[in-house]
Parts: sequence; structure tokens; C-alpha cells
Amino acid sequence: MLVVFDIDGVVVCNGKMISQMQEVLKELNRKKIPYTFATGRSYLRCVESVGDILPTIPLILENGSKILQADGSMLKNFPLEYNSLEYIKTLLHSNCENIDYACFSSYDNLKYFFYVPSITRFNMNIKFCLTLTKCVDKFVDAAVANKCTQITICTKKREEIIVDDDRIEKSENNFLHIKEKGINKGMAVEVLSKYLSIPLNSVIVVGNDYNDIEMFRLNVREKILIVNNAVPNIDLIKYNVMKFNHNELVSYVYDL
Repeated sequence: MLVVFDIDGVVVCNGKMISQMQEVLKELNRKKIPYTFATGRSYLRCVESVGDILPTIPLILENGSKILQADGSMLKNFPLEYNSLEYIKTLLHSNCENIDYACFSSYDNLKYFFYVPSITRFNMNIKFCLTLTKCVDKFVDAAVANKCTQITICTKKREEIIVDDDRIEKSENNFLHIKEKGINKGMAVEVLSKYLSIPLNSVIVVGNDYNDIEMFRLNVREKILIVNNAVPNIDLIKYNVMKFNHNELVSYVYDL
């Protein structure tokens, strides 16, 4: 068996560990049931958020575009291709007034590169920042050099940017994530299950956001939506998803 958790809204909320999740993970460890995380975060921000509960098996990061061992070494990655990077360049140029920033993590997963249309209005805590630029072309050139797998864009009004493109995925607040077509958390769960020799029908996925939908499409043992922090308009009937709050998740894990 394997349990795969999203992080934001499921394991942590507002930067703090959700108290019931400590009990959930402790019980999984007691039962020797492996768990891991499937997140839109990079390795640095994943480690920062989960701390000493980091699993010992590989992590699914950047919405499936990187699969890393728990020590940060690369297991699998899916870099953005030339056409996608040119598409991103056009997207950033044409929507600069509606973008707060765009970013990606370096190939070694130790630093971030940021594009900001206006540095004067950029007030985010840029921890781990390596490069900060107002130039789209320099930002994309750095993405090429770092074999970038995902670029995340923080928008002001996401609905004004979203286009019908399979490479774009949205998540909480106003974020857009751009990866190669077909790269998502669901695909990465399939890759990981094969790597670990754990069949999909023994996998449980737990999420709450739009970027978890591809996990919910899988033919896995159970699909659980955490309702406490769930985004609207996820079709629970279509994907045969169970609705749990965190207390119900605790009870579910005790009964495994």
C-alpha cells in the first residue's frame, strides 16, 4: 500500500502543520504503510513546509514534473521543451500588467529564479532567490539553462489569462503552472507506483485542489478530497471521490 498526500491545505495550512496530520502520519508509520507527497512546490519549499515528516521514499514535486529522492537527488524529470518555453515567453510579454511574478527552481533545486514586471511593487519574501529580473528573455534563457520543468505564474486576475492549453494547470489563489503536456501529479503517481512495485489498486490519493484532479482520475484504491480547504467545482461523482474532513481522515487511517 502507498498513500500520496497533497501538501497545501491537506498537510499544512498557512505555513503550519495541520494537527490531525501528525496523528495520521504517525499511524501510517506505526503500520509500516509508506506515504509520500505530491505537490506543486519545489524541493526546497517542500522540505521547508514538512520538516521532519519528510518521507523516506521519492517525492512528487512541481506538479509531477520532477520526482526526487527524499535526499533531493533526481529520480525523474520532464524539462520544458523549446516550443513550450517560447509559448511562456509570449504569455509573459503579453500579460505583464496582470502578473505579479513568475518563478522556477534551479536544476539542482537549491535556488529560485524570478521574473517580476515591476520590482518596485514586488513585496514577496524571496527566500532562496538566485536571480531577480524584469527581462522576460533573460528569465526564459535561465529556464533553458536550468532544464526547467515547471514555471509558476502568480497572476492578479487569473481568469483573464487562462487559455485552453493542456500545458497550463491552475491551483489555489491565482497561480498558474506551466509544464509539458501530459505531465501532472496523476502521471507521476503512475511512474512512482511502478518504481516502487506498488500496484495502483493499492494506492490511496488525498488532495483538495485543482492540480489534484489528475490523481483523482486514476484507478486507485481510494480517492479522498479534504473538504476543510477544498477548492470549488471538483466533480466528486465523476471521479468517485470520498469527502473527508481531517478528523475523518484520522479515523480512516486507523481502520486501514
